[in-house]
Amino acid sequence: MYCQKCGTKTEGSVNFCAQCGIKFEQSQTTDPMPKMYTVQGVLTEYFQGTLGESKLREWVRQGKIPHTRIGRRIIFRKEALDIWFDEQEKASMKVH
Repeated sequence: MYCQKCGTKTEGSVNFCAQCGIKFEQSQTTDPMPKMYTVQGVLTEYFQGTLGESKLREWVRQGKIPHTRIGRRIIFRKEALDIWFDEQEKASMKVH
């Protein structure tokens, strides 16, 4: 299981993240399979149409967005995207 706040992997049935100390919600400890998306799924469900496919594929090629490949398929894990999105948001606030 991964902490939804900081992304740290935890072992067993712990109730707190060792890295950031947040308490896991019940859904975090019992969710057997993390939510994953394909390219089309991440565009429609996660980004809700606010990002184009060509930009997403460019980010994948450049390694700017967390993903993994299974054969020719590109897979995105929701928890990793949430962490990445939070980091992008924090970085944009430091610039302005």
